[in-house]
Amino acid sequence: MAKKTFRSKVYTVGLKDYIVYFFERLFLAFFIFFTRFIPIKCLYPVAARIGKRGAVLSPAYKQRVFGNLNLAFGKEKKFREKLAIYQGSTINTIKNYFEMLAAINTANKNYLNSAIQIEGRENLEASLKKEKGVIAIGGHFGSFSLVGIKMQEQGFPFHTVARGITDPLRRNVYEKYRRKQGQPFIYTRTSREAFNMTLQILKKNEIIFLITDENRRFGGVFVNFFNHLASTTPGPALLHLRTGADIIPIVLLRNPDNTHKLVIEPPLVFSYKGNHEEDVKEITQVITQKIEEYVCKYPTQWTWTNRRWRTRPAEEKAKGKADHAYRRY
Repeated sequence: MAKKTFRSKVYTVGLKDYIVYFFERLFLAFFIFFTRFIPIKCLYPVAARIGKRGAVLSPAYKQRVFGNLNLAFGKEKKFREKLAIYQGSTINTIKNYFEMLAAINTANKNYLNSAIQIEGRENLEASLKKEKGVIAIGGHFGSFSLVGIKMQEQGFPFHTVARGITDPLRRNVYEKYRRKQGQPFIYTRTSREAFNMTLQILKKNEIIFLITDENRRFGGVFVNFFNHLASTTPGPALLHLRTGADIIPIVLLRNPDNTHKLVIEPPLVFSYKGNHEEDVKEITQVITQKIEEYVCKYPTQWTWTNRRWRTRPAEEKAKGKADHAYRRY
């Protein structure tokens, strides 16, 4: 019997993509040039207005966010509460995007660094003393793209692991902007590549930062997230079991005055069962539970557009029990 071969999806670019990209490049060039002269703190009111307008004018965006809010909270929260989360998260998303671009400019980068206060630095320093490296985990909270910038400014050997951008039009542009921000990114195309590269960094007693709140289409571990099974990367668990490196949650939160608090928690504690597969699932569940705790506590600071529950377990598909709500959003 012939083996099945899996080919990576080829990203095709059409005329519409070129048109959208053209106007996106114009905006990026204008905004980055503009922030050479205008401090980012002066643009927060503009971001808030755009966020309020965008929350009203984009029905597809609203449908996806409300779909995820309904999956997460069900009847636990009333419509008004969900609406407030939707509006608040939209405004914060625009502010985060502005800050990500503004950080390319040195003056704004310095200001943003000064606006971030670190809480729990001693937890990270204690784990580094074990000389096994540190697996930092986080999610799409606040201006998470600033985490690496702040950690580099503080002198930590910090590397953010990111998926390679598949869009050929935007890949070079955004990777160039990230380099200008002065933070090292590790771009990976495959899980094997990511594992090998991060393993080498941990052996040097350095820090890797993994975003762990995204849907994993292939090779994920299904754990509970808001009482729904969610396909989640097993990467942190596999690295921890292989190296013994501590897993430390790091979350950047926005304050009401648009300053930030970078929370570095103590290492997560796990109960090992002696079975590799079960241990991977247990560790992944603990990590996901920590993300859920932050989402519940700071719902307007999480990115609700993520199709977190889209991939379903094979058992659900085989029995025809997969809820269409998971794929719709």
